[in-house]
Amino acid sequence: MTPSELPPIDTPALLIDLDVVDRNLERMQEKANNYGVALRPHIKTHKIPELAQLQMRIGARGITAAKVSEAEVMAAAGIKNIFIANQIVTKEKLHRLAALSKKVSISIGLDSVAAARKLSDVFAASGLTWEERSGTLSGCSYLALSQVHGHLHSCRSGLWCRFSPGGRGNQQV
Repeated sequence: MTPSELPPIDTPALLIDLDVVDRNLERMQEKANNYGVALRPHIKTHKIPELAQLQMRIGARGITAAKVSEAEVMAAAGIKNIFIANQIVTKEKLHRLAALSKKVSISIGLDSVAAARKLSDVFAASGLTWEERSGTLSGCSYLALSQVHGHLHSCRSGLWCRFSPGGRGNQQV
C-alpha cells in the first residue's frame, strides 16, 4: 500500500510496523537465550498488554512494570509473572499489591526496613505471607533488616520479595 492509498490519520497517532516489532523481540530473546539469562522486559516503553503477551510467547520469563497500576493492567491481560521495579510506599498501593498477589506471581524491591514493615503489616492483615529472595537494602544494612525480621509478622524468610497466588511462595523467579 502506498502512502496515497492510506486513509488519513489524525495525529498524534501510534503506528507500528509489526514485522520490525517481531524481529526486534525475537532478536532480544535470542540474545537472552544465548547468554543463558531469563528475559523480563520492562513494559514502560509500550504499556501494551498485547505486546507483553507476545514477549511472553516468544520466551520472556515475565515482565517488569514501573508501578502497581501497570501491573494490574498486565495481570488483567493474562500476564502471570510480574516484577514491579519501583518501591511501593503507600498503604493503598500495598493493599492493591496484596490483592494482585492472590492472582499472579509478583516480585518487588524493598529499599528500607520501614518499607518492609509496611509490607509486612498489610500482608499480615490480608492473611498473606511474603519471602525474602536476595540482596541488601540500600541505605541500611542487612543486619538492620535481620534485627527487625522477627517482628515482620508476614515475612517467611524479608528485599527482593516474591508473592505467589494464594501467598504460597517458594517458587523460582
